[in-house]
Amino acid sequence: MKNFDVPRGKAVTAEITEERQRLNLTQRYGCAPQSYCMTCAPQTSNLSIYPLVQKALAAVVVNKTREDKSRMIIINTGSIRFDLVGVNVTL
Repeated sequence: MKNFDVPRGKAVTAEITEERQRLNLTQRYGCAPQSYCMTCAPQTSNLSIYPLVQKALAAVVVNKTREDKSRMIIINTGSIRFDLVGVNVTL
């Protein structure tokens, strides 16, 4: 396989790496086990981001003292704007 690294590309990579370190954006927070999309699969599919959001909200937005009470979360279409790509997440 041919190596496509060119001097300017290497310089840009070095600049990005330096800036990430300067801003302390190197700590790993998690990893999406797969990619989830907004439109590439039916909304009920394992590949859709919507069931993932439902599952995440159900797991996080629970006050143990009120877990037996009904709750409703209302979000609009602007709440989810992008696909989630299965990669490491750093901040």
